[in-house]
Amino acid sequence: MNQDEDLPLSSLHLLEDIYNEKETPFHSDNTLESYFGVCSMITRHLGMEIHKPVLQSIEHPDPVDYLNSVATANSLRIRKIRLKRNWWHNDLGPMAVFYKKKLCALIPQGTGYQLIDCQTGKQFRITPSNQQDVKADAYIFYPTLPQESVPLKDILKFTFKVLKKDQAKVIIYQILISLSLLVVPVMTGVIFDDIIPFANLSLLGQALVLLLLTNVITQLLYLLQVESIIRLQIKSKHRLQVAIMDRLLRLPLSFFNQYTAGELSFRSGIINEVQEILSANILRSMLDGLMSLVNFFLMFYINSMLSLAAVSIVLVITISSLIFNRIILRQERKVIEAESTLSGILLSIINAIIKLRIAHKEDAAFASWNKCYSDKMREENKTHIYQNRLDVFNIFLTGMSTFTIYSLVIWQNAGISFGQFIVFNAAFVQFFSAFVSLSNVVSESLEIIPLFKMAKPIFTTETEKEENKSPVDLDGHIVLKDVVFRYPDHEEPIFVDFNLEVQPGSFTAIVGPSGSGKSTLFRLLLGLEKIESGEIKFSGIDLKNIHLRNLRSQMGVVMQVTRLIPGTIFENFAGNNDSLTRREAWDIARATGLEELIQDLPMGMDTLINDGIQTFSGGEVQRINLARAISANPKILLLDEATSALDNKVQKQINETLEAMNLTRIVIAHRFSTIVNADIIHVIRNGRCIESGNYEELMRQQGFFYQMAKHQL
Repeated sequence: MNQDEDLPLSSLHLLEDIYNEKETPFHSDNTLESYFGVCSMITRHLGMEIHKPVLQSIEHPDPVDYLNSVATANSLRIRKIRLKRNWWHNDLGPMAVFYKKKLCALIPQGTGYQLIDCQTGKQFRITPSNQQDVKADAYIFYPTLPQESVPLKDILKFTFKVLKKDQAKVIIYQILISLSLLVVPVMTGVIFDDIIPFANLSLLGQALVLLLLTNVITQLLYLLQVESIIRLQIKSKHRLQVAIMDRLLRLPLSFFNQYTAGELSFRSGIINEVQEILSANILRSMLDGLMSLVNFFLMFYINSMLSLAAVSIVLVITISSLIFNRIILRQERKVIEAESTLSGILLSIINAIIKLRIAHKEDAAFASWNKCYSDKMREENKTHIYQNRLDVFNIFLTGMSTFTIYSLVIWQNAGISFGQFIVFNAAFVQFFSAFVSLSNVVSESLEIIPLFKMAKPIFTTETEKEENKSPVDLDGHIVLKDVVFRYPDHEEPIFVDFNLEVQPGSFTAIVGPSGSGKSTLFRLLLGLEKIESGEIKFSGIDLKNIHLRNLRSQMGVVMQVTRLIPGTIFENFAGNNDSLTRREAWDIARATGLEELIQDLPMGMDTLINDGIQTFSGGEVQRINLARAISANPKILLLDEATSALDNKVQKQINETLEAMNLTRIVIAHRFSTIVNADIIHVIRNGRCIESGNYEELMRQQGFFYQMAKHQL
């Protein structure tokens, strides 16, 4: 054991630990309890409480699998990262790491990290002498938003929940800055009232030194405050952006049918803009409020009558600004709506550029874009006109405020000295600037109303419910009993009293005419759509009670229309399988007939794939997607006409590969030659399974399957 583990923290870090409120660590000799203790300490630091996962087996649990189980059970995201050199000097957030092969928690403490062993309860600071015992692989949890509808106030609460210490730092710095800024007007008054009339050069020198020191201290405080503000904004932005991406990935598919890809991209990006406005404006409002309050007290101390007049002037300006900004707000709503439409049109044109070229429709596409762009610019110009009028009005009122204060002094004959007036005027200027800034902050904050209105559907649409659902260990047995399903806004059901059974390890084929619901059946099995009535069971467990992410992680899927993932060929093979090795990737390439193709590429497995570049043929794309589907050794494989573009030789090779794998295979087929060896073929028509049997049996029956197959013979 390193000496650092037994020594108390140095006096340099005592103050940090008091400030960070170090908690007593949980510890237990039980392995599972200690693992959960690690997860609890990390998530508590993130402002979340978690519950224990339901495990399939509790014998010799793998710590990484347990971390993933906790994340799945609590709807969190988890990510594996690689710790780089001198990592403990940076705030990477709380992490789960392996210290001497034991799973431990790393919690940020002051300017470093505290490692907590939840099996023994020991904790110590990470130093250069003990950091080499920390494995470079670490695991980070990401908090997520609730699954139900989330109002704006809850989004803000989620964003800033764990950032109270950073906010407190900013406020403390502002209080100190406000007090230091008072020194200048006060000392200016002293110089004019007490030093210059008596030619006290000694006292003048002391005053100048004090002013110089005050200026240096103020600038240092500003520097520390700006650093804290930047830190706060980065943390809040990262926390919210991850949660937004997580929510988008959990939304039901019906949500995505309502918007174009460009509109969704624009709407999801808007909330980040809302967060930036609020994080900056909330801080500015607190800082400006403190600044104006401190200066008001100084003004009131010098002359109460002038102070009340100054407040009246500021209130008039504030009310005028709010009226103008209300008009601007209505106009900005139109601008945002126009921007959303323009984003959708632009992305649609880019995605369809090849089709537009072939059809010679570039002029029509340009005209469509130009109309949307012109509408947007027209509304923007109106907004700028109103904003310019407000700026001119504010300049006029600023000059009038100075004129009013001077006039009151002359008319009232207030009886204040020249030095006191200089102090009052300096305080008034700071008070005026801070209050106007505060009113502008309020006006700018109103901008989030139309912005959030655009992003609101993302947060009001409920995500897939995963609470109180259990993981399942699939054996390949699937039963659909009396299933009734129809798409929203469709009167006719797709399935009526639909029944079907898939045996473990079998090769099951699904055939039927177009529109019979073959692809819909896969969507139901994946939990992408909800049935009206009936049952869908996996391994004897109702789909309604199964954790969908856990279910899908054990299934390989290749749909009829698929695209490659932007990235390398290896990344396309791996998908979500982080444990895939290069050797395994080449084995999969060999099994799917891609080995020779990839070897001929200059970059091999590291060849970059871009969705907009036609590098591979349709058959090669199908094989790459099939390679990704089988890379994680799924229990069930769903193939929706996934080999339609393959020649007979490659088709035979892939069938031999799949037959050698211990999995349940369900295939939707239009080309009947690919399902001759199927264990059972189900024929779907008019929402029901009308025929079942192997190829020879169905051909002998000379029923509907026979009629379909006859056209391909």
